[in-house]
Amino acid sequence: MKLRLIYILLLSAFAIPLSLASQPSQAEIDNYRTKIKQYKRQIITKELDLSRETANKFFPIYEKMDEELEKVGHDTYILETRTIKNANASELDCETTARALFEQKKNEGEIELRYFEKFRSILSPRQLLMLKNAERKFRRQVIQHFRDRND
Repeated sequence: MKLRLIYILLLSAFAIPLSLASQPSQAEIDNYRTKIKQYKRQIITKELDLSRETANKFFPIYEKMDEELEKVGHDTYILETRTIKNANASELDCETTARALFEQKKNEGEIELRYFEKFRSILSPRQLLMLKNAERKFRRQVIQHFRDRND
């Protein structure tokens, strides 16, 4: 859920000036996503003090995890949106969707724990510890950037 919010905020922050003139093309959206990923890589590399060799081993695995997390968030979002928009959704449909929303964090946690085991063979214990801090720093900076652009 947080990851989806961050991507939405980032895309909004970068796309607002363009949307005033026209809707961004898929190529522009893909370009924004690439820039966001590069920025996240920079922050994590700096905060974890990753060597080039370690970064080359770590980021393909990390980005695969990110893709899985994004898919979980996206799938849950689609289910939620469809159920909310469906005026004829049954109580069971609503409860099932609500359960999926509440289970999203658990599912994300399971993915992260699975990847934690993979990261252990690449990162030092201190770097493992600092990873979550670096991700929080990235989110804070993105949110601050969004706030600054809207002031």
